[in-house]
Amino acid sequence: MGNIETGRRGEQIAAEFLQEQGFEILARNVRFPDGEIDIVARNPTGPWDTGPPEIAIVEVKTRSSTRFGTGAEAITPAKYARLYGLAAQWSRANPGTGRTRVDVISILLDGSSYELEHIRGVML
Repeated sequence: MGNIETGRRGEQIAAEFLQEQGFEILARNVRFPDGEIDIVARNPTGPWDTGPPEIAIVEVKTRSSTRFGTGAEAITPAKYARLYGLAAQWSRANPGTGRTRVDVISILLDGSSYELEHIRGVML
């Protein structure tokens, strides 16, 4: 499986996972001049399932091995900064959608199975 197929499979797994967790998928592969948001999802209960609804800007990182680290480890400080910039652009383009946060979903594919880690509300 090539990198593009791996990435698409990971994004589909992530979207299905989020829906199973009660998130509403608002958009996928949203392009802005500064980059792309993999998934935009509405979390009806906030980041720790105890608060008001939030919009999660979700970066999905999919790997087929950990030879070069996990997907989450591949996100540099510069990438985090860009994600926060994209989140701000989403908020400006969609006023009134509520508070916005950045999440990361890291997926390790192993044949037909996978491991998934969801990191909510990542900080710079």
